[in-house]
Amino acid sequence: NEAAKKSEAYSHPREGAQRAELRYRRIASRHGYSLLEVELLTGRKHQIRAQLSKLGLPLSGDKKYSPGRSGTEIVGEFGLWAYRLVFTHPVHKGLLDVSSYHCPRSRPLRSEFAKEIAHLENGQ
Repeated sequence: NEAAKKSEAYSHPREGAQRAELRYRRIASRHGYSLLEVELLTGRKHQIRAQLSKLGLPLSGDKKYSPGRSGTEIVGEFGLWAYRLVFTHPVHKGLLDVSSYHCPRSRPLRSEFAKEIAHLENGQ
């Protein structure tokens, strides 16, 4: 949707739409929020945001794709982090694999959310 500067997700092929696929795994849930691991099979603009919102799993803090449930009171920021990126280098075409297993604690988060993440990771 160009007017709203927003991507749309569809459950079936649609004329003019590009294929977009991802896999996700729910690691844990607590207080209406879930910790997910997402693997992109394609790389489309706003893909994670649009598809998870369509599935009823909107990102915390995402006002564009989950209006009415910003979650910023818990997260204090946008609730999407990458711990691993793998892609083809645009010039030398070699595969780049960059990982950081310190996410999201590597960024300053509100202490309440850091505690929630710890509870989710520990299955509490």
